[in-house]
Amino acid sequence: MKEIIVKDSPGFQLRIKKWECANPKGLFAVHFIQATKDKDGNVDSESTYEFFMEESDLKLVSEALIK
Repeated sequence: MKEIIVKDSPGFQLRIKKWECANPKGLFAVHFIQATKDKDGNVDSESTYEFFMEESDLKLVSEALIK
């Protein structure tokens, strides 16, 4: 599993987790996890958005984000 923190501020955090599914081969599960934090910096609540993508989809998304 690969996990990155995209944004980490005092009130908000965005993480992405990605791993390859067991079946079918070549399919990846991707979680976009948004968290809000309380005044002490602790995670108050999280929302997870799950997507299933092939490698070509992941490349398309990443390329679109940097253009």
